[in-house]
Amino acid sequence: MLDTFSMVKEISVMEQRYQAVLEGLANRSHKPKSIPHQMPAHVEATVLELRREHRAWGPRRLVYERLKRGVEPVPSETGVYRALKRAGLIEPGGRCRRDSWRKMYHLGVRAENAHKRVLMLIDDSTVSVTELTTGEVLSQHLIDPNQNYWPDKLKPAGRWPGTSERNRI
Repeated sequence: MLDTFSMVKEISVMEQRYQAVLEGLANRSHKPKSIPHQMPAHVEATVLELRREHRAWGPRRLVYERLKRGVEPVPSETGVYRALKRAGLIEPGGRCRRDSWRKMYHLGVRAENAHKRVLMLIDDSTVSVTELTTGEVLSQHLIDPNQNYWPDKLKPAGRWPGTSERNRI
């Protein structure tokens, strides 16, 4: 038979366990306490400084420049990309080659419209470029059916340069 002191002690222990369970169920951050494979802070700072000096350089070029200058340790391209993304110096998934921007330049997609999502509405004779989120018309262009829009003016229009008959669908 349990005496009163033992019962009070047992209830106290059960109450402490219950409180511990409630604290364990509380909302907590899922952020890890440390990330051992993350690049050191001084390396990240130099990479970000280099990127701010040369805005057109991507992760591959930044790694190459660190290799060329003999700076150790050299981070991976993925690590540099993640650092740029954390610092807000790169748009995730917003990669666009320089020649693509040249092709879009005459359609009104210029540097001031960089990283905006655009919608191109192509009709029989017009191309309208609008910003996807606001619907603002960035530019409108007429398509002249008599003009040759083929990129290589020296070759006859047909297949894209560099493709063969076998690659055609």
